Amino acid sequence: MYNNACAYCGIPSWLIGADGFEIDHFICESSFPDSADGRNEAGRIENLVYACRMCNRGKGKFLIPEECRTLLMPDDNSISQVFFREDDYYIKINEKYINNHIILDFYNRLHLGSELKRLDYLLIKLRSLIRVVKEDEKNKIPDENIICSKLLECYLELLDKRNLEFHSLARDCMQL
Repeated sequence: MYNNACAYCGIPSWLIGADGFEIDHFICESSFPDSADGRNEAGRIENLVYACRMCNRGKGKFLIPEECRTLLMPDDNSISQVFFREDDYYIKINEKYINNHIILDFYNRLHLGSELKRLDYLLIKLRSLIRVVKEDEKNKIPDENIICSKLLECYLELLDKRNLEFHSLARDCMQL
């Protein structure tokens, strides 16, 4: 359903590894009764979301009010009407929801506007471009190996920058 990517920010498992993912309870577990029935209700498949550790931990016990649940639900792609990628690869809040304090809190808790989420998306796009250049059999690209080599250099530099940004953001989160 989520194409091996975080349902909230879109980072794929190939970029951070499967161990960087968790199962999120869309409606947090603590909002259900502390009983067998409550745990069963919290664990229903409709309430479980594949999320990267950063989004899951950032969301934490944030209770999404009833009126925002359908907006933020990733299962039916409603969330893509609330958040979108800008041309500069940042995740932004749709103008229609910019003054909604619940949406803004969700956005901030998951660090959706962070440089890290931007770098993740740039790496995804760059990897796709490398594949296109390498696999384009019809239109033999002059100097294909040189182009791929340069793109790979850029990819590795961005990956290093991404990892530094991740550790910086993780440190900041631990201090809160």
